[in-house]
Amino acid sequence: MEKGEKAIQEEENSSSKPGNAFHQSALPTQPMEKPFEYRKRPLSHQELENIARTDPKRAKRIIINRKSALRAKEKKKLYTCKLEPRFQKLKSQAAQASLQFNLLQMEQKSLINENSMLKDHTKLSKQMIELQESKKDVIRKEIKFYQHFVHTQMCGTVGGNMVNNLIPVWVNNSSMVATQGLTLLHPVGQLSNQTQLPSAQATATWTIEKPQQSLSY
Repeated sequence: MEKGEKAIQEEENSSSKPGNAFHQSALPTQPMEKPFEYRKRPLSHQELENIARTDPKRAKRIIINRKSALRAKEKKKLYTCKLEPRFQKLKSQAAQASLQFNLLQMEQKSLINENSMLKDHTKLSKQMIELQESKKDVIRKEIKFYQHFVHTQMCGTVGGNMVNNLIPVWVNNSSMVATQGLTLLHPVGQLSNQTQLPSAQATATWTIEKPQQSLSY
């Protein structure tokens, strides 16, 4: 009997300490009742005293179980207090990760739009290059046509009048003067080829100056 009373007194002392008030925390004020479910009703202080008088071992076991439950609750509180900053840190990291994900999504959309614009630009540039190549082909064809036309015209003029169309007018006039002077001084020695025009012009000027000197004497 004395042992049971001592155990009850120890329990009361432990419950009076701060942080070990198991009467309010361990024992719910209004337990939720469910149908077809048996619930143990927590023992009151008087009932525990009666049990300690009749069966001190049982009372001691009940007190030990209650103390272990209180220690477990305290450990749980400490563990939750330790995990709280980690939880907050992970929460902030998750928020930052979500912001970065949103930024990456926006950047991806902008890159997709830029890629589509670049594709359109490349298509337009290819079309412009094709148009320039077609214009160059048309210009080449026109150049070839005009070259052929000029060649045919030159061939036609040379066939009709070979020398007079090729030699300029002042060359033709000087050659005519030279030939006239040569025929006056040397009627027999006429030039056979009309292509030697510079030598004929030089002789013509020399022959024209020489008769003037003879006439002055």
